Amino acid sequence: MSVSALITSAFSTTDLYFILSLKSTATSSQIKKAYHKRALECHPDKTPSTASEEDKKTRTNTFQALSACYDVLSTEGKRSAYDRTGRIPGDDEFLDGADGMGDDDFDWGDYFSAVFKRVDLSDIINVTNTFRNSPDEALAVLKYYVVCKGNGRKMLECVMCSEAKDTGRWRAAIIGPAIERGEIEDFGFKYEERD
Repeated sequence: MSVSALITSAFSTTDLYFILSLKSTATSSQIKKAYHKRALECHPDKTPSTASEEDKKTRTNTFQALSACYDVLSTEGKRSAYDRTGRIPGDDEFLDGADGMGDDDFDWGDYFSAVFKRVDLSDIINVTNTFRNSPDEALAVLKYYVVCKGNGRKMLECVMCSEAKDTGRWRAAIIGPAIERGEIEDFGFKYEERD
C-alpha cells in the first residue's frame, strides 16, 4: 500500500496540514508539537485491552499514517516537494495503475517541477560561461581529443557548451601545449566546416 493510500484510509484526506491541524506556514517546532499531541491520541499502546483485533489494526494503521505525515512535514526536502505538488514525495502511488505503467492522472510535470529546479536561458548561459576556459573544460577537451583521435567535429558533439569557434582556442591553449608536454599523443587536430 502506498503512503498516500495509507494516509487516505486513516484520515480520508492527504492534506497533511489538515491532519495535524496546522497551517502551511507552521514551523518545525509547531509540526513536532502537533504530531506528538495527535500521536498520543492514536498510539497503539493506548488501545484498550478489550478492543477487537480489527480496532487494534485500525489504530496501528492510523498511527503509521500519522507518522508518515510527520515524516513528510518534518523533512525539509519532502515538505518542499509536498508544498509544491500536493503529493507525497517518494510515494509509489503513480506506479499503482491497472496496467502497471502508472496512474493515468499522475501529473509528471508537477513531479519533475518538484524534483528539479526550472532551467531558463540565464542558467544555461551561466553554466556555459563558468565551464569555458575552466580546468574542467580543459580536461574534457583533452579526453575527447584522445577518444575522437583529433576529430574536431566529433569533439564538438562530446564537449559540453562547445561551439565551432572554440576549436581554434582549444588547439592553441589546450591541445597544443599538452602535446608539447608529452601528455597526449599528436593525432593532428582536424576540424572542417560543413557547408
